[in-house]
Amino acid sequence: RWLLLNKTDLLPPDEQKQHCEAIIKALDWQGPVFQVSALSKQGCLDVCYKVMNYLE
Repeated sequence: RWLLLNKTDLLPPDEQKQHCEAIIKALDWQGPVFQVSALSKQGCLDVCYKVMNYLE
């Protein structure tokens, strides 16, 4: 399982890391985490490559 955090680009840049870490901690998440933005496509290509590698 993977955790995709969408719309992180809408947060102020100096707060992005703090918010993401809080979510990861609250979920006690141990797997891969990706920050993505569908609108700006930030991080989407990386997720696509990871999915392709996983399926192969």
